[in-house]
Amino acid sequence: MTLEVTAQDPNSALYAEVLQELERGNVQVNQNLSVDSPTLTLKADTLDRRVLSLFKNGQVAEYELIYSVSYRLERANAEPIEQFFELYRNYQDDPDNALAKANEMTILLGELRKQASRRIVRELAQL
Repeated sequence: MTLEVTAQDPNSALYAEVLQELERGNVQVNQNLSVDSPTLTLKADTLDRRVLSLFKNGQVAEYELIYSVSYRLERANAEPIEQFFELYRNYQDDPDNALAKANEMTILLGELRKQASRRIVRELAQL
């Protein structure tokens, strides 16, 4: 299978993750493509957070991370397919360990991107 993959932000980490996931699935990406090759366009990925709980002193104790992804699949002789999904994680904050929590947030975001890239590839297989 061949697939053209583009992104509104070609430097995004999600774009790199999706390319790696497709390569693991033996999909030829952006190489020797025919005119009829489907095109996957990664439109946006955003991370938001919502307060879940507070400490007694009013500081945030826990957040819910919301990672949103949208993409578009275009195929020859077919209507484009727009997809959107959100992934959720809880994140406990600790103001006394800000550096460690910043590192934990980076790790969580990386895991969310990997999960999102796997989901995109699974959904492409079903379409």
